[in-house]
Amino acid sequence: MHIHEIAFEVVNREGLVLNDDGEVVEPIRLNGEITPPQPWETGFKDTVIAFPGQVTRVRVRFDTPGQFVWHCHIVEHEDNEMMRPYRIGPLQPNRKLLAIRPHNPTSNRRHPGRFQDRLPHRVTDTCDQ
Repeated sequence: MHIHEIAFEVVNREGLVLNDDGEVVEPIRLNGEITPPQPWETGFKDTVIAFPGQVTRVRVRFDTPGQFVWHCHIVEHEDNEMMRPYRIGPLQPNRKLLAIRPHNPTSNRRHPGRFQDRLPHRVTDTCDQ
């Protein structure tokens, strides 16, 4: 995965619960098996390997608000929704906000500075209306 215009640090990876065929079980859940970054993944990056069946966590600092994009470098993946815009900072006029919620909407736990509920979810997307 590549995140445009910023540098990030790889924090860790956590596996998803899979069925006997190796497919991700829905609703999507984390399996609790957390692995640290590989030695070659230390330092600041703009691209990281996102392995199948895992959530890859990165730490990012945005100094400037604006519209950003993340995407997969496999062209077929980009063509199938793996190129997504997101906004950091205040809402822009004439933009509709699409909130992507965690897969467990009944939980209200919040952890400052961490992913809510430790469930996989995407950054907020925006689209033109």
